[in-house]
Amino acid sequence: MFRFTIRDVLWLTVVVAMGLAWWISAYRAHVRLVMEQSERADLQRAFDRLDVQRQSLRNEVWRLKHPGESLQSSAPAGPITMPLISVPPSSN
Repeated sequence: MFRFTIRDVLWLTVVVAMGLAWWISAYRAHVRLVMEQSERADLQRAFDRLDVQRQSLRNEVWRLKHPGESLQSSAPAGPITMPLISVPPSSN
C-alpha cells in the first residue's frame, strides 16, 4: 500500500495550486480578449455608421452649395477630406 508523508501532500498542494492559478490566469486572459474583440467590433460598427452619416452630410452640403447640379457628374473624384481641428495659419 502507498504511504504518503505530509511533505508529499504539501508538494501535491503546491502543484495543484500552481496549476489552478495558471488556469485562472489563462481563463481571465481569454475573457479579456473576447471582451476586447466585442468592443472593437462595436466601435467599428459605430465608426461605420458615423462615416455614412458624415458622407451624407457632405453630400447635402455639396448639394446646397451647388443647386441644380448632379453630384455624380460634378463632384470631385475620390474621398473628400476635412480636417478635424481647424488651426489658423501663423502670422510669422
